[in-house]
Amino acid sequence: MWVFGFGSLVWNPGFPYAEARVATLAGYARRFCVHTHDHRGTWQCPGLVLGLVPAGGEVCRGMGFRVAPGREAEAQAYLDRRELGDSVYERAWLPVEVGGREETALTYVANPEHPRCRLDFSVREAAAIIQRATGPSGPNTEYVARTREGLLAIGVREPHLEALAEQLGLPADA
Repeated sequence: MWVFGFGSLVWNPGFPYAEARVATLAGYARRFCVHTHDHRGTWQCPGLVLGLVPAGGEVCRGMGFRVAPGREAEAQAYLDRRELGDSVYERAWLPVEVGGREETALTYVANPEHPRCRLDFSVREAAAIIQRATGPSGPNTEYVARTREGLLAIGVREPHLEALAEQLGLPADA
């Protein structure tokens, strides 16, 4: 079983895996569009995290994690607890390219119709939300910085993420 990670899974998968490789998912984009209250924000001051949303013609590069045989149920149960708790994300099995081969990967896709998913944030609006939010997992700015670092480590640089990092005052060489 393969798992596709596009945000915090890139740098913090949290489940045992046998192999990790850069992976590509066509037709989807990574966006800061999901209000969060459980990890990087609270109900009183929600944060903003990444969602994977349908986007014709776009490609999202992230990490593919191959789960060791016999550990699939354990990995999926962990990921379901982590990702499905508030119904913004939906489990999907999508085709990804990993190591020159197409594999079907467990992926968590944001539901653009969910009331806590909003796709029209400007960089300035997103930065304002992120700057003030902190949750049980830490500051929302840390999530942005760690995700950016994880993506840069695998050769992924996205203009919208760089613009957000600049607006937040994160180091340019991160």
